[in-house]
Amino acid sequence: MNTPRIIISTKLKVAELKQICAGMGICDEGTKKELLKRINESINNYDSLTQSNSTNSQNMMETVPHVDPISLAENNEIMNEQDREYEEGLILDKVKQVNNLIEAGQEEEISISNLKTYLDYNNIDYKNVIEKSELLNLLPKKEIEEEFEKKTDTQDIEEDIQLNIEELRTARLKFFANKTI
Repeated sequence: MNTPRIIISTKLKVAELKQICAGMGICDEGTKKELLKRINESINNYDSLTQSNSTNSQNMMETVPHVDPISLAENNEIMNEQDREYEEGLILDKVKQVNNLIEAGQEEEISISNLKTYLDYNNIDYKNVIEKSELLNLLPKKEIEEEFEKKTDTQDIEEDIQLNIEELRTARLKFFANKTI
């Protein structure tokens, strides 16, 4: 068994010892001798606790039951499958992010790593490409142009629907006249 060690110096003043006691959460009342005894006992108890905890954890490791190698292999296989699915999910998230930026017309905001992931996902070769602008040129233009045409088509329709003030008044009058009938 370990013999108690005297750790705190007797050269400290009572006020300093009281501060140490307060910091350790032990009683800070009494004489200098009592304070020193309390502090040293507390530290020695802590040391013995940590030593017993480390021996307990070693004993626990020794008493772990034997694990069947087949179930261990199955566990590893399941974990590898989960890791693969997680990686695929990350790739799909990056591809969706790039798609969203392309649709918003913010191609310059795409990071190079996400851009390369997107190109890999779409089986687009970029081996000899160095510049980001060249990578952006590899993006499928057809989809971008179709999105642009869809946006301009809806804008043209909205422009055709707009009426001047007089046409709007007559349209309202006709609408409410038909409602009352």
